[in-house]
Amino acid sequence: MGLISFNMTANFQYVASPLFEATYAGVASTLFSQQNWPTSLHSLGQTSKASSEQIHFICDYVKDQTAGLVSTTCKQNIPDFDITMALNAHKEDAVVEDVFTGKSVKCLKIKVGDGAITYQKELSSVIEKILKSEAAKQLLSQVLAEGPCTFLTADSQTVPMGGLMVPDRRFIYISRSENANRKLGHAVFEMCNLLNAKMTMSLKEGAEAGSIAKEAYVEKWERIEYESLKKFTSTIRLTTAKDHWSKETDMDLPLLFSRASGWTGFWNLIKNSNHADQYRLDWKRNFQKLYCKKHPGAMDCR
Repeated sequence: MGLISFNMTANFQYVASPLFEATYAGVASTLFSQQNWPTSLHSLGQTSKASSEQIHFICDYVKDQTAGLVSTTCKQNIPDFDITMALNAHKEDAVVEDVFTGKSVKCLKIKVGDGAITYQKELSSVIEKILKSEAAKQLLSQVLAEGPCTFLTADSQTVPMGGLMVPDRRFIYISRSENANRKLGHAVFEMCNLLNAKMTMSLKEGAEAGSIAKEAYVEKWERIEYESLKKFTSTIRLTTAKDHWSKETDMDLPLLFSRASGWTGFWNLIKNSNHADQYRLDWKRNFQKLYCKKHPGAMDCR
């Protein structure tokens, strides 16, 4: 490994491995040419045009491209920076169709590691915070390992619980009526839900086949939510501790998790709540007729 010193307005240093140097050389000419950034580590170290933001972004980008194999000392002594610059370097315009309205929605699309996310401009601050947090970005990377995802906004009637995930489209909806901190919290929680997309799709298929009674449907949904809650709690505790996210982003869910003491306790706490009632309403609207066609004498069909 070699130590590279950047002599600009202040001294910035990091340890660059040969892998880092080789990867940087391979991507710099295409990725950074439009920004007129140096195309080699040597010229980057010699130029006065390079800023700490550029260096920091290069570190992050190359680390992503090498699947995290770059030494963690890459960021040593490099101050934090506004990731808006990194987003601007990557983003491109995109248009997606809203699942609920059928209307075309103008969005931005950025590459994150080997995956990509699409999001409405109104959610830019949410995406920026996720990408600046090691814990939240790690969660996003797990989501993207299974496919791209899209973040959109919707009204509170469409998203009565503040956040909603559409598994087959890999869409995450966040209510416009939520404040900034809660929008961030819902985005993280719905990413956790998206990790359970296979369970969600299996539940939906069973309900569409008329095979799942109302209370079984509610309980199965809440079990998925419980698995998401476990992941959410571990992630949000790190973001509040290390990244100083507002306590409001946790939406008091870790408190619910600690009170539950396991799945049985969680179900006992949640089964008579408004949250569970939303799933009862969902079953009644979308699956009752299908179920009752198969089970005309069932209690849910009387």
